[in-house]
Amino acid sequence: MKKEFFGSDLNQALQKAEQKLGITAGEINFCKVEGDILSASKDAITAIIVEFDEKIAKKPKQTFELSEEEKNAQAAGGIKWAVKVCDGIFHRMGIETKTVAKERDDDFLLVVEVLGDQLDLRRGDSRELRGAIQHLVNRAANTGESEDKKFVVDLGGTLERRTGEMKEIAQELTDKVKKINKALHIHLMDSQDRRIVHVSLVDDETIATQSRGDKQFRILSIEPKKNQ
Repeated sequence: MKKEFFGSDLNQALQKAEQKLGITAGEINFCKVEGDILSASKDAITAIIVEFDEKIAKKPKQTFELSEEEKNAQAAGGIKWAVKVCDGIFHRMGIETKTVAKERDDDFLLVVEVLGDQLDLRRGDSRELRGAIQHLVNRAANTGESEDKKFVVDLGGTLERRTGEMKEIAQELTDKVKKINKALHIHLMDSQDRRIVHVSLVDDETIATQSRGDKQFRILSIEPKKNQ
């Protein structure tokens, strides 16, 4: 089996392969990809192709202990602990981040800056990663009490950009519904996008929005209000 690994230099690429496959660097059979490869920030990076036996390769068994700083944040709880949980998850994935928290009316926004070129935020799977990190942070930082606020993770500013895009799409769909005077049903939209559409249209007295279905099969409906 073959797999690509990337790094700022050859050593970092080999380290990532070692961590991922559970094979020591000296045992890795690889070839370096020739030519210029650019990251999202336009910096040159090194790519290697590793050939390995999938039956032999295994994830290294790791145990993690909280640092003293993390223990102090856990004792303090709340937003300090949420920030440490967020950065700690990425750190244990081999990705260095700096998270800044902003309090909003109904929730806390955790803006995560990814340091270096360890994560390509242009890839679609970064949205799935954002959702997974957000779920873990809320599980760890919230106590389940009624006054708990939700933590929303914005990975590299992608959520803010996505919010702007979805608001534009919501307005286009609303204009379409008003023009044809019929409901539109949108499939394959994730929960965050559905929420953005709901919130952006909540003040429009001529339009109603609702979700139907279950999990990935939920459908967002935008329809004229019956009393209009």
